[in-house]
Amino acid sequence: MEQSAQAEWVSQEAKRPHVAHHFGKWVVKPLSPLSIFDRGVEDYLGQQIVLDAHNSSDPVGSNAEEDPLLAQIGAFDLAFVTAFLLPLMVIFLTYDAVCGEKERGTLRMVLSHPISRKSFLLGKWSANSLIIFIAFGIPLSAGILMMPMVFSVDFHADDLLRLFALLGASLAYLLFFAFCAMWVSSITPRPATALGYLFVIWVTAVFFLPKMSVFIAEQVHPLPDPVLLHREQAQIREARQEWRNVRFNEVVQELRKKFPEIPEDFAFSAATQSERAPAEWRVDPTGVMATESNAQLNELRRKAIDKVKRQYERQERLAMRAALISPTTSFLNVSMALAGTDPARHQHFKGQVDAFFDELGSFFNDLWARNVQSFNDWEAVPRFQYQEEPSTAVWSRFIGWFFILTIFCVVAAVGSILQLNRYDVR
Repeated sequence: MEQSAQAEWVSQEAKRPHVAHHFGKWVVKPLSPLSIFDRGVEDYLGQQIVLDAHNSSDPVGSNAEEDPLLAQIGAFDLAFVTAFLLPLMVIFLTYDAVCGEKERGTLRMVLSHPISRKSFLLGKWSANSLIIFIAFGIPLSAGILMMPMVFSVDFHADDLLRLFALLGASLAYLLFFAFCAMWVSSITPRPATALGYLFVIWVTAVFFLPKMSVFIAEQVHPLPDPVLLHREQAQIREARQEWRNVRFNEVVQELRKKFPEIPEDFAFSAATQSERAPAEWRVDPTGVMATESNAQLNELRRKAIDKVKRQYERQERLAMRAALISPTTSFLNVSMALAGTDPARHQHFKGQVDAFFDELGSFFNDLWARNVQSFNDWEAVPRFQYQEEPSTAVWSRFIGWFFILTIFCVVAAVGSILQLNRYDVR
């Protein structure tokens, strides 16, 4: 893309800086190799940003805009299968681990022997964990290791570490549901009852809690009315246009005082003025006011948008914290962080583009301020260089979310032990 843009630039005649700055260059966000396992937010956020020295742009080109079905049901990737479907399979494998023994009468017989209840549960956990690893861990491992070869994706050392961490997070997530099944199986007398309770737990963890966290955040930190925001943006543009007209007239008056020989009918417009006129007479309205006008517009727009952004960030933080009580949300955050498809990586990319936009605008503003009349030096234009998010930031998020999953598993295990200790064998 860089080479084609350069070829198109060089093939044209030299441009005025005001025209040159509109020669948009596209910046494309690179996809992480691990996005084949978890698409995260990539399908809902634009992947491309056009660079214009006047105004910053938002990402465009999201897959969800072109695929309505994707926007409704999400991507059917490995993370979706692991987060939503595999827990049901784990529940069906482990729901009668204890209550089945109760119903058949074998639990009373086993516990009447000199065996501790912790040892009994440990044996059950070990057996179920082995079944889960054989039934799900081996296929998951094979899929995670084979998919890069199938899709011809190049992996670096850090990517391989994330692969194994992704496998560990997936198994920890499935083990949580296994521990929950053991706990529910310990407190219910019949397998049918345990299965019903576990189905309610699955629906609550996978669907209800994440939706409830978003609802709570929207009520606590509501976003401004988009109609009012649009009206405010329109008022900013109108005020800027009025300011430009006033400022342009001031510049014209200053020029006429400096050069009294300027004819009365001379048009101070880049499109209509004569090329025979002296260079100092040829005033490009936008060029004269670019440094001040564009800086003012962008500052006003940023202030208006920042108000919404700050409220949205508060809403997002509250929703994420409230959603931590859902193991599914915790796992998906783990998976997205490892796959490099989480909102944090997107914001990292967008922040770098915004910083480069300021650099690009300063470059062209300097040309306008120096009244450069012709420009065609491609190599002089600043280049955007994307820097990947530091691995330490990714691993810190992973450790935090993995710690939460571990807590879920420990709580479920302790609940099973306490409940079985109350079981009377007489």
